[in-house]
Amino acid sequence: MKRNKILAVLGAGVLTMGVVGAALATDLLAGQVGIKLSDKFDAEACASFPLEIGAGEIGVHFVLTSADGDSGLLDASFSTDSFTDLPSGKAAGGTVHWYAVITGDGDTTLDSASTSGVDGDNLVLSHACPGAEVSSSTESTESTESSTTSFESSVESTTESTESTESTVSSETTESTESSTTSFESSVESTTDSQSTTQPPTDTLGNSGSGQQSSGLWMLLAALGALGGSVLVLSPSKAKSKE
Repeated sequence: MKRNKILAVLGAGVLTMGVVGAALATDLLAGQVGIKLSDKFDAEACASFPLEIGAGEIGVHFVLTSADGDSGLLDASFSTDSFTDLPSGKAAGGTVHWYAVITGDGDTTLDSASTSGVDGDNLVLSHACPGAEVSSSTESTESTESSTTSFESSVESTTESTESTESTVSSETTESTESSTTSFESSVESTTDSQSTTQPPTDTLGNSGSGQQSSGLWMLLAALGALGGSVLVLSPSKAKSKE
């Protein structure tokens, strides 16, 4: 009889503990199931977030209002990550707070959450804080490196093109100068040869002068002879007149 009473008391104690344990738990507010974390971004609240948030991570802050205790554990599940038995960070004014950092981004959804060891009115995600945008920084760095490489290649190409142009111009100028010099020398030689070829012979000019002088002399002698003959003809006639 006593044994049965003892068993009954133990059974009642176990049931009581089970009921109390079940009662010290609160599930996520139904209206927040499936929300995107970007819907809870709050720049002002995130300025005082107590944990460091890296690239590709999201900070989350849960609160339990009207809590019947000062501490408890939290389980939460997201579309990209999850955690269990997260200890509460602080409690003030009947509100218990939990802070955590998970892997994800603004499109990550909150699937479920629940407390253990503490009960209250509402368990909600107070706000979420995004980490640094690694892709934007990386793309900017890669773009800068690519632009620098492209600029250096362009400068090298321009320098090589300039050197090639200068070399070509110098070569063409030298060739043109040499060609002009050769052409000038050939023209001078051609002119000299032409003048040498067309110069009249000296002996021809001399002979021509002698012939002209001889012809003039003969004409002078003929004129003198004619004059002398006229004098002879006229002289006897005057003598006869005197007689």
